Amino acid sequence: EKIERILAYIKQIYENEKRFVSKREIREIFHVELYNYFENLYDMYQKIGIDVPLCFCPKDYARKRIIEFVKERSKEKLYPTKTEIDAHFGIHIYTYFKNFCK
Repeated sequence: EKIERILAYIKQIYENEKRFVSKREIREIFHVELYNYFENLYDMYQKIGIDVPLCFCPKDYARKRIIEFVKERSKEKLYPTKTEIDAHFGIHIYTYFKNFCK
């Protein structure tokens, strides 16, 4: 029952305000820890079918998406820079690939 209420709340916020709910907000409103009901934020949003930014995804999944993006761009003879990757995904590449920026 609590899971359904949490999912209904985040879906309503997403549809009405076009923003993502944080785990802190869930903790403050429902007085529960997110990880008692879901694996992570990505899992929570997947249950209601909302595509989330890469920053909410698990690192392994995010790395895979970044690598696929670079491979696809490379096939087109376009080699994305660090700045382009950061802008495309709305992330900092250094978070996912520590030695990429050295």
